[in-house]
Amino acid sequence: MLETDIDRLAALRTVGEQVTLGGAAVWGMWSNAYVETLGGATRVPALLVRESDCAGVTQATQVVRGGVTYRVANVESDGSGYVTLQLQRAS
Repeated sequence: MLETDIDRLAALRTVGEQVTLGGAAVWGMWSNAYVETLGGATRVPALLVRESDCAGVTQATQVVRGGVTYRVANVESDGSGYVTLQLQRAS
């Protein structure tokens, strides 16, 4: 059975949280992965959202989660209907 956009929304409502993406309320799954780099290590915040919620999202689009504002640093589509937005905390 193929997963539909409604299935993806139901999944994100089960395991995710509501955030503001470019001024619109969307459901997404938050992560803050620990990533090793040449200079050490850092945490990289990311948000998994439905591709249908990402129309017009570009680098620098704002994401607000719990009163903290981030900007989209990278948009990664996996071809399955989900998109991972790598984020940077806005200053």
